[in-house]
Amino acid sequence: MEAMLGQSRRGVNPRSGQVTVQTQPPLAEQETNTTSAPHHLVFLEKAECVRSFSPKLGDDREITGITGLAIYKEQMFVVDNRTKVFTHEGQFKFNIKVNKPWDVAVSQTGHLYITSYGDRCVQVYSTRGQQVTTMGQGLLESPREYITVNSVNDNIVISDWGGDCVHVLSPTGDHLYQYGSREGSELRLPHGVCTDSYGHIFIADFYNHRI
Repeated sequence: MEAMLGQSRRGVNPRSGQVTVQTQPPLAEQETNTTSAPHHLVFLEKAECVRSFSPKLGDDREITGITGLAIYKEQMFVVDNRTKVFTHEGQFKFNIKVNKPWDVAVSQTGHLYITSYGDRCVQVYSTRGQQVTTMGQGLLESPREYITVNSVNDNIVISDWGGDCVHVLSPTGDHLYQYGSREGSELRLPHGVCTDSYGHIFIADFYNHRI
């Protein structure tokens, strides 16, 4: 029976700990197919830059002072003093005008969330540059915020380092909860935020030197 069904062999890569399973064909097939070889995973010895370019505007001027970056399908959203849209090859498409933007994130539904430290809020746009709504007015204290979208529930996570806290908003802009407070000591000048595939929130707690 084993010769008819074939065998499975399990192995562990010593570097990544990744488990691979290689299935051997039945013995009858092995005897007739002597040229077949198992497939092996290929690992690079070190991280390498695949491509690098300086995004330029339509008049061939380079942008400087990039503070935010997000990718959605074939579009790249770059924040310096404005929010600019490029292709992955670096071809400039159009501007999204926000009052002093700082960071940008994109939801799975294709909404852009751009933090505006000029208006102390989050401006929501479509990926085509059309304004959808505004959220966070009267809530955010810092003139600069980092932002991400939770891939599990599309909640908006905003790092408000001037308020020593991180706010979590629903996709419609309702304030759900926050970590830390201006009076508390849980967070001190939080900066970058991100989430994983389980919905856990990771916060760069700048002044406390921790994650």
